[in-house]
Amino acid sequence: MLGMPRNARNVAVLSHLFHGWGRTMLFKTNGTFIVVLLLILFAVQAFCYDAVWVCGKQTVFFSPDGGQHWGTQFETCGQGSCSNLDIEYPGYGAVVGTYIANLVTPVSAGPGTPWSYYWGADIIGSGLSPVLGGVDNRGTRKLPIVCGSQSNLSETYGIISLRYLDSSSNYQWLTNWWEDYRFCDIDMFDADISRGYAVGFETLANANGIILSTSNGGTSWSLNHTERGKIIRGIQADCDGNGTSYAVGNDGLVLKKLSAGTWASTTAPCTDLLNDVHFINQDVGWVVGWGGAIFKTTNGGNTWTDQSTIGNTWNAVFFKDSNTGWVVGTQGKVLTTTDSGANWTEHSIAGYYTHLQDVEVVSYTSTDEFNTAEPVFGTVSSNSLIDNHVAYSHEEGVLNMSVETSGTYSVTMFDISGRTVCETNLGNLDAGTHSISVPVNSNLSRGVYHCTVHSNGEIITTNSFLVL
Repeated sequence: MLGMPRNARNVAVLSHLFHGWGRTMLFKTNGTFIVVLLLILFAVQAFCYDAVWVCGKQTVFFSPDGGQHWGTQFETCGQGSCSNLDIEYPGYGAVVGTYIANLVTPVSAGPGTPWSYYWGADIIGSGLSPVLGGVDNRGTRKLPIVCGSQSNLSETYGIISLRYLDSSSNYQWLTNWWEDYRFCDIDMFDADISRGYAVGFETLANANGIILSTSNGGTSWSLNHTERGKIIRGIQADCDGNGTSYAVGNDGLVLKKLSAGTWASTTAPCTDLLNDVHFINQDVGWVVGWGGAIFKTTNGGNTWTDQSTIGNTWNAVFFKDSNTGWVVGTQGKVLTTTDSGANWTEHSIAGYYTHLQDVEVVSYTSTDEFNTAEPVFGTVSSNSLIDNHVAYSHEEGVLNMSVETSGTYSVTMFDISGRTVCETNLGNLDAGTHSISVPVNSNLSRGVYHCTVHSNGEIITTNSFLVL
């Protein structure tokens, strides 16, 4: 590391490949232009970075700082709405909802830049618009599995659809249909993506809750469990790597299945409808739902601790470890905790007051993990050559550029809301290497920022950097 003050603020640029701190990065976008940004990092006592996504109505929001600040990542058009997210480490994901299935491949940098977009009609045929309730990326970049329902005037069909590559390397959807079913959620095993569960309910009178299972990656499914007179809303498969799974539903229903066992009810924590469940191991987990319900167990559901709030319905919960978690729900509210749910801090997304339906978190706990991640945010050209890790110290404000073609260059840096924090005309640069002073606002708050380099009036490349 360079001998710089310990308390200096550090900015790490998010890129396609990272190979270590304290070096520079070279990337090439069009065969004629190479940019090298100078890395100047200082000693960091501990590294922890939580990237958070939430979705609701027609929008996916992104927070670079664990939920403190938010920016719009994606917005649907028409009547589409977002109800379920799956962000797949190291950086690809999907969002589904009413009439939509949107795939991240990956997300582009910059405020308002859309994700790769696919209408739900691609899944079940032209002219049909499914209501999709669940998605799992199956550990892949572009091959998710989704579940939901399709209704007409007289019938409702449950659907589970798998995206795959055919023999000609074309993307296709394989869809299974069940009459009088409606699926709410789907989850595949992290340790074995050939296995997974989908949950929902029958749409007939006196309907039962249903759990379907697959052992061939979602190609076919079979009925695994029926819960009489219930609605099953949420599922977490394989929470411990050994097959232990949990499902939740109405009347405080919590179902548990050990790897070699059958589904059985745990002690009910409440009588409310439970929407989601998240366990960090076989024993410790949380359930959330209507009436502000938040309950924690440390013994696999034998007993529960009430951590509920007043006035909100909570739709989704995510914990990255035994202490740090997120809950989202009505009125655009986000709750965060750092003490295992004993206390919650409420956050709001400015200007958004509608229901939030899901939350996903990608946490980096070491610089090595962060350095090797492909970001879900940040553009990387398909022909980029990225040799080393890059970071930018705004205290030094140095931009090193190796230019293969002479021209006029400029650089713009802005935050996730689109506010410009730096705009510098670099002037005419000859072919060769240049070291240029690019001062940035010294009062930058912690979070993600974007850097755009222009040449002769055109954007040459866009990348992202992180203020720690």
